[in-house]
Amino acid sequence: MSEATNVFINPDEPVTQIESFCTSCEGTGMTRLLLCSIPFFKDIVVMSFSCDECGYKNSEIQSAGNLAEKGVHIVLKLTNPEMLNREVVKSEWATIKIPDIELEIPASTQKGSFSTVEGIITKSYDELSYLQPERRVSDPVTAQKIDEFLERLNRLKQGEPFTFELDDPSGNSYIAHDIVKYKHAMNDPSLTITHYSRTIEQMVAMGYMTEEQVEEEKKVPEVEEKITAHGQDFSQPLGSNPSEEVIEMSTRCFACFKEGTVKTCLTNIPHFKETLVMAFSCDYCGAKSNEVKGGGGIPEKARRITLHVNNETDLSRFVIKSDSASIEIPEIGLELTHGTMGPLVSTVEGLISKIHEELSKNISFVVGDSRDNADNRRFTDFFGSLLEMKKGSQFFYRIIIDDPLSNSYIAGIGENDSQLEVVDYERSEEQNEELGITDMHTEAS
Repeated sequence: MSEATNVFINPDEPVTQIESFCTSCEGTGMTRLLLCSIPFFKDIVVMSFSCDECGYKNSEIQSAGNLAEKGVHIVLKLTNPEMLNREVVKSEWATIKIPDIELEIPASTQKGSFSTVEGIITKSYDELSYLQPERRVSDPVTAQKIDEFLERLNRLKQGEPFTFELDDPSGNSYIAHDIVKYKHAMNDPSLTITHYSRTIEQMVAMGYMTEEQVEEEKKVPEVEEKITAHGQDFSQPLGSNPSEEVIEMSTRCFACFKEGTVKTCLTNIPHFKETLVMAFSCDYCGAKSNEVKGGGGIPEKARRITLHVNNETDLSRFVIKSDSASIEIPEIGLELTHGTMGPLVSTVEGLISKIHEELSKNISFVVGDSRDNADNRRFTDFFGSLLEMKKGSQFFYRIIIDDPLSNSYIAGIGENDSQLEVVDYERSEEQNEELGITDMHTEAS
């Protein structure tokens, strides 16, 4: 038996009911729509149809948000029966594979669903076994092969180890991680999540581009790799690069594949280092993204920055948080590992707002009927404290940014800033291994 899945239902969002045509008896049934928040994922719309005239019922889910920035490929390695209870959000564009038994569930064969690994296997089992009595009479050979396959499915349900793969070009599918042992999905060794740029063919298949648009795209001349700005040829060595100039380049939009613009600027931040700032925007669909990278080579040491936030002035401090940095606020038990939020150029207030925004969308599996009241209270207190920090009504806490590549920064106030602590330390072997530094050869040959 699979455990019940917990979702957050906003009491201010009522169930919407719409009279609908019944495809079974051609009568009139009722479709009910409910907006739900899936823990650690995003908002979805649950749609349920029922017909009182013939008893037909059906349900599916659809993402309530926009198309994700990238597609997602998720691999879950199941090693014990308890992992069968992992929650799975499968969009209508997702394909599921179990390579161990050569099972593939194409996107076109199932609607969007919110289930568990066991629930998906059970549904496949039920659908394959539905017409077996008739097959045993009309086609005994095929029926025997299906029986053998059903037995393999049964062994998976009983706890035999296997690999479960989910690929979704829309990026709107999800598999839960082990929240008891790991705070973040990236720390769960049984789960591998890879984001990728979707192809034009995938955009067409999902209905985000028409065949006519594809033909128009083919007529657009390719952008030359040779890029010039202010008369300088950047396909040549960058010895005379005007570092403070903004360079604009045309590139394909990651969301709609139309032509957008990425702006790049190498700027020198006082008391820090040269930093490469990149910002992309698409005038066609409005998609935006930004990225910050430290200039120069890899520093010899890592850096840990601790800011004591004591007043409103501290909220205005300039902050650079690189992709390699982790964030911690010990006073409320917050810890975000590197890569959780991505890079950020903002203020302390902007950083806290971004954390609040991300956690609001990707809330943990900690609130629900399966948790006791103490757990629910702890989460409510945590989120309430974060909200107070965001509003600027709670102070006297620490923000710790730990960056093994020393590409993060918090601005100081004056020469002797007692609220800001910067400590450079030797990276551990694990950090060097993770960053790929261990195998680097930097000596001149």
